[in-house]
Amino acid sequence: MIDKEHILAVLSFKMLIFILVEALIVQIIESNSCYSKNGNKNNVFSCKGCTVVLDCALNKTETKPVWSALNNPALMNNKRLQVIENYSSKLQVSHLIKSDEDTYCCYAIRRNVSEQYCTWLQIIELVILPNANTIVGNSGSTFTVTCSIKNIIPGTKNISWIKNGEIVNSSTSNTLSLTFSLTKEIDEQNITCRAVIGCIDLSLERVVRFNVTYPPIVKVTALPSSELNEKDNLSLSCIYDSNPFPSYITWTKNQNNISHDAEYTKINISRDENGLYVCNVSNSIGYGVAKVQIRVFYPPMVAVEQLQNGSLFCNVSGVPNNYIFSKWEHRSSNGDYLHELDDNASRLLTIDVQSDKPIYTSDGRYYCGVSNGIPDKHNITLQTGFIDIYLPGKPQCCFQTCKIEDNILWNSSDSVIITFDVYSFHITHFDWYRGNHSLNQTLEYEFTTNPSITSVSINGVLVSLNTTKMSLKISNLTEAHFKTKYTLYIYNEHGDSSCSVLLPEGRVPAKPEKFKVKPLIGSFQVSWKPEKSGNLHQHFIIAYRPVLGLNWTRVEHLSNKGRQTVQGLHENMKYIIYMYAQNDIGKSDDTLSVTIQTLQSNTISSQQQDNSLFHNIIEKLLISLTSTLLVIVTFILCCVFGRQYRRNQRNALSTRNQSNTVNGNGHYEEIDVALEINVNNSLSPGNSQIDIHEMHDAEQMPMSNSILTIREIVEETMRDISMRVLTETTAKVVRENHLKLIKETVRQVLRENYELQQTNTHSTSSIASEHDTNDENGYLNPYQPLNINVDSCEHPYTDTTLKDDTPNKRETKNYSIDTLYFHSENATSEL
Repeated sequence: MIDKEHILAVLSFKMLIFILVEALIVQIIESNSCYSKNGNKNNVFSCKGCTVVLDCALNKTETKPVWSALNNPALMNNKRLQVIENYSSKLQVSHLIKSDEDTYCCYAIRRNVSEQYCTWLQIIELVILPNANTIVGNSGSTFTVTCSIKNIIPGTKNISWIKNGEIVNSSTSNTLSLTFSLTKEIDEQNITCRAVIGCIDLSLERVVRFNVTYPPIVKVTALPSSELNEKDNLSLSCIYDSNPFPSYITWTKNQNNISHDAEYTKINISRDENGLYVCNVSNSIGYGVAKVQIRVFYPPMVAVEQLQNGSLFCNVSGVPNNYIFSKWEHRSSNGDYLHELDDNASRLLTIDVQSDKPIYTSDGRYYCGVSNGIPDKHNITLQTGFIDIYLPGKPQCCFQTCKIEDNILWNSSDSVIITFDVYSFHITHFDWYRGNHSLNQTLEYEFTTNPSITSVSINGVLVSLNTTKMSLKISNLTEAHFKTKYTLYIYNEHGDSSCSVLLPEGRVPAKPEKFKVKPLIGSFQVSWKPEKSGNLHQHFIIAYRPVLGLNWTRVEHLSNKGRQTVQGLHENMKYIIYMYAQNDIGKSDDTLSVTIQTLQSNTISSQQQDNSLFHNIIEKLLISLTSTLLVIVTFILCCVFGRQYRRNQRNALSTRNQSNTVNGNGHYEEIDVALEINVNNSLSPGNSQIDIHEMHDAEQMPMSNSILTIREIVEETMRDISMRVLTETTAKVVRENHLKLIKETVRQVLRENYELQQTNTHSTSSIASEHDTNDENGYLNPYQPLNINVDSCEHPYTDTTLKDDTPNKRETKNYSIDTLYFHSENATSEL
């Protein structure tokens, strides 16, 4: 029982909560609408997007109320329209739109009578006049816009115009108007109408956009600048602001159409691009124009004009026109520089003609130089112009300052041509005279005139002038023609001049004397002494060719210096050379030909290298000889030391029998003969036979400890110094230069040994082997070969005793100087 009551209480509480929530929702929804009664008709006002609940005021009906829309019944099929099922039937319309405006009625049966309750649902709107969304007008005109509430709504309300977040006008009525001027600045901006309605507690807004039309506003840009140099690139841009969009664009330059694009580009401009550039943009409202002045900088163009008074005027055109003039220059008609004129560096020059100077010193080209700081295509800022001026004056004969070809003389019965170079702008006529007699054109006298170029010196500068070569040819010369004065008279519009020359008789030059040729590296130098040339200028011809060549090459020497170097020849090659002198009459005899051989560039260095090599060889030979002599002296000293030591030892021993040494002197001759035969290879340190023999003797010669020690020291010293250290060069020097010294040393050693044996009081008996004696009595065979060992210096006459118990061995006494070995190619000779 308790559980049922508890459950009923919970259900009742939930129901209560549901009813309260639904009532709250309805209250919130109903806050978005307001009501008014117009007779029997109820009015409900709400806004777009809001939700409204319509009440059905039918009570105690027998049937459930049914809703319908009178004007548009199909609206009831929309899901946004729903009937709220509770204690009363209400119609809820969500998210109102304009088409939801209608009269909604609910129907029910009460007491068998059908009853209805209708409500007119209206949506509150703001209306903008004259246009709902956009205000269109031309710039500069005035415009009035009106904002109004479409419906008649009860309660309070407020309407405002708001621009850029600020209220510009407001009213509490249903309508509010605003008047303002249209400008370009407000084009595409917005203005807002806001209405605050108290009964629905909401604000309504409408946004209006301005569309202001105006003619194009144009601007022109020039890149990189409106001031340029030639060869630069130009880019022009026409920037415009237009509403509506422009109908056409036109570029003009100096009133000439050049383009219909907004961008105009010119590559590698020139001075012709100077001018006024205009961009014209048009639309349906009007047009706009922008201009830019383009200045192309270029170096001056210079033209020199001669005024009527003779002055020179420098006419210049360039951009910019900040001209800086330099001093005028005077040059020859061929462009050879003469000098600067002493003026004030202006564009006007007055020529000062000096009467004491030939007219051609003032004629020529006059240069005007000017700069405006703009370089040309060669990066040169100074620009020049010139004019050729020929001042009025009488003809000028070229004397002293001009080359006169009047010395072309020949022998009698020949012909001669006398020539003058004449400077004159225009020659009217001329006459030739011989002495005081006028000459006429005949076979004897022939006149000719030809254009020529003559070199003159003006202000220290050699200048080429355009002259006229006037010649007189005299044929069949006789003695009467020589030593006679010939005169040429020349006339022009401004006067006359004359040129004269005395005709001497000429002859060929003499042969050059003291002709010499000096060979050089790849060239040669010729020197000579010039001789007489018959009062005529002579020049010298040097002819040469290779000895094996056929073609002669000739070099002309014009001065009288008497020296000429001919270069560009082959090195280390023989040439034949001769020379002769020549003048206008003829040539001299040839000199005697000379044959020379040019030097080679590395000859001197080779000689120096050879001399250096020779000195090095001599130095090495001297060092070798000194070393050899030092070794020989050391060798001799060692031998003397050994001999002295042997002498002291022999004094303590018994001497040999005199009979065994009577014929001892005979061994000297035998030793000499053997020494001469085998001396060429006596000191060979690498002789294996000598080494074996020394070892064999060392085994058979026992000695006392002191003697063996000295012997080993001496042998080691002599072997290291004399045999092992010395080279074959040392042996050769010893063999060739010191043979006699060695012989005498050996003889002296043997002689002294012999004398010691004679003075000793006793001798030691020995039994000689059959190899050392020539009979059974023990006498030494004088013809038996001796073993002379240079290393040990053993005496050739050794005492030997054949022991009875060792018949195959012998005892040998070794001394310091005893034996010399001489080795030849065939065998070893023992002395």
